[in-house]
Amino acid sequence: MNIFDAPPVAVSAAASDYNDAVNASRFVKGFGVAVFVYSVLLFLGINLLSSAIGIGTGLFIFRYDSGKFYKGLGVVVMALALVAPLPFLSPVVLAGGVLWKETQVHSVLERSPRDDPDWASTRSRTVLGMVFGGLGLLLCLVIAVLVILAIALLAAKGIR
Repeated sequence: MNIFDAPPVAVSAAASDYNDAVNASRFVKGFGVAVFVYSVLLFLGINLLSSAIGIGTGLFIFRYDSGKFYKGLGVVVMALALVAPLPFLSPVVLAGGVLWKETQVHSVLERSPRDDPDWASTRSRTVLGMVFGGLGLLLCLVIAVLVILAIALLAAKGIR
């Protein structure tokens, strides 16, 4: 037997799902924090820098993994970062992607044994990413409400 041959025992699907969840928890933590920073910059009115962050983040997500989820999310985040009139769309989509991935990781962790050494760190990364992603989403919704109120006030002023 050659040492470079594949082992005769197939890897179980549960172990593969768990390993994917451990890797996805890193995505959830990193991009949960990124969407929060992105949203704070938008809230502070730093649109040029936030658009650059959106394009860079989308490009990084696109290159993060070969899965369709990461490729699609990266392209959408980059495209929406370029839409200047509605700058809050890109972080909303990013926050939605982070929170969706978090639910997948959480469902795998619920089915996994808690005595695994990576279980606690995976859960803590996922919770941290969920909190920051949720805060970023909440901040983007506040921005959206403020934009809608500004448009309504401008329209009301134009009617007079």
